[in-house]
Amino acid sequence: MFQQPQNSNHSMQFQSARADGRAVVRETSTYMSDVDAEQFCIFFAEGLDAGLGYARIISFLERKGTKANVIKSLRKALLEEGVQLSEAFARYGLLDAAGRKLVLVAEKQGTLPQLFKLQAQHYRDRYERKKDVVMGIIEPMVMAIFAFGGLLPVISNMTVLAESRNNIVTDVLGLILGPMIVGVFSLMFYLFLAYAWLSLPVDMPSRERWARAWMRVPVVSIPSKMFATSVFCRYFYSSVRSGLNIYESLYLSAEACNDPAIFSHINKALELLEQGYSLEHSLSAVKSIPRDVIDYVGMGEETGRLEEMLDKCANIYKERADKAFKQSINVIIYIFRIALLIGILILAFAGLIEKVGIFNKVMNSI
Repeated sequence: MFQQPQNSNHSMQFQSARADGRAVVRETSTYMSDVDAEQFCIFFAEGLDAGLGYARIISFLERKGTKANVIKSLRKALLEEGVQLSEAFARYGLLDAAGRKLVLVAEKQGTLPQLFKLQAQHYRDRYERKKDVVMGIIEPMVMAIFAFGGLLPVISNMTVLAESRNNIVTDVLGLILGPMIVGVFSLMFYLFLAYAWLSLPVDMPSRERWARAWMRVPVVSIPSKMFATSVFCRYFYSSVRSGLNIYESLYLSAEACNDPAIFSHINKALELLEQGYSLEHSLSAVKSIPRDVIDYVGMGEETGRLEEMLDKCANIYKERADKAFKQSINVIIYIFRIALLIGILILAFAGLIEKVGIFNKVMNSI
């Protein structure tokens, strides 16, 4: 049976990152994006694997182009003040809250290199998914710009162009230039917003609130829920591997996955664990955790290969999430293409009907 924590009140209080046990005061944030956090974790893992001290690792990070405020904060905390790595991370807001808790545990267990590699993969996966969203929206936007800014004005004014005695190229440019300029500026504004979204700090609270709100949207959030399941398994694997007890591992994983359906019911699983039930039976009380994940956990629990099964689940659900996400993007693009074509035909036909009506009125007046 798993070890029960001394203070098991379902709102887990992780041990302080300070050596004296006192709370760490957050002084500032380093505003690391997913890309920054990924590179930071990769370089830290490589340095620790090579047996380098913190001074050499910080110099290595500086040569690799890590942000100056991150380098300054680490030098002050680790080299000048000699504090623990987890305290430095907590003080200066390095990584996200769940990642900092894992650093605290891994530092005590001596598994920091493995943890940093897993965290790098987590940040990379999240960034790639966001980038896919951005790229998936660009194609429909470009299509809309050419359709409504270029094609539609020409189709709607075919009669005018046919009767015009001016150069046809000049007339066409006069019709499409204004709408196309508006469309191009709209695309540039979208790219600016996309860049800002991709560059959001990993520890930004509003980012987590938006993710939890999106999880509540039916149907369209299915790929996100699959990815949240992958994150839950990945953090559960990392926590157990780092030596965290099973109770805190579950709570941290539920918090890190950002799925409100999992986090709001994880206390049921913790209560069942305290009553002596197996991990498989306890997790079955959280209905939003897929049945196959619970089955894999049960197999790992029985065979003593829990970490291996959790890692397998994380990979399976990441692949499923990627596949479902790409399918969703393709469906949205196809729907947009059909709607765009129908919209252009309707507007063009309406413009043609209007011009025929005007022509009939002119002929009747004669």
